[in-house]
Amino acid sequence: MSRKPYRFGLLIIGLLVTAGLGYRAVEDETSLGRAYREGAALDRAAGQATEALLNLRASLHAYVAPGQGLPFWSGRAQESIETLREQVVALDTAAARQGRSLADTLDAIDQLAAAERRTRDYARRGETLLAADVVFTEARDLMSASIEQVQAARNSFATTYDARVAALRREQAMLAAAAIVAWLAITLLLVPP
Repeated sequence: MSRKPYRFGLLIIGLLVTAGLGYRAVEDETSLGRAYREGAALDRAAGQATEALLNLRASLHAYVAPGQGLPFWSGRAQESIETLREQVVALDTAAARQGRSLADTLDAIDQLAAAERRTRDYARRGETLLAADVVFTEARDLMSASIEQVQAARNSFATTYDARVAALRREQAMLAAAAIVAWLAITLLLVPP
């Protein structure tokens, strides 16, 4: 191609194609950053929910251990339940976007709160065997199921995040390949025969 207007037109087309592909690549990078932040927030919420469950377990065990201060452990147990509820609500909101639900875990938290109140009342009255029965049967099973559900949600979020990142990276690679192909074609058209 030896005519200057055609050559100039091809150069403008190449620049426009490159600008469009570059814009899309920048959008993909923004989406990657957002996906990273969302994934990190969900992972952190799941970790805090698991930690709150373990803290609640320790507090309930302390109710039936001799020589422990009931007011301290009671405050810690209630704080753990509130933290747990907040984190699971956040996880449930994210899970709803994926068509899942943590309603069972939310119900288990209500049951754990009731079990904690009963355990505290038994411990306060000195009925250690009844308190231990609640802690080591009912509360244990509820906590185990809740931990499994939170971990399953955490794994599901991680899988979704990985798939999203992989799709964005594939798209970025295709954009780069398209830019290279476009410029190779323009270069071949601009080389005189």
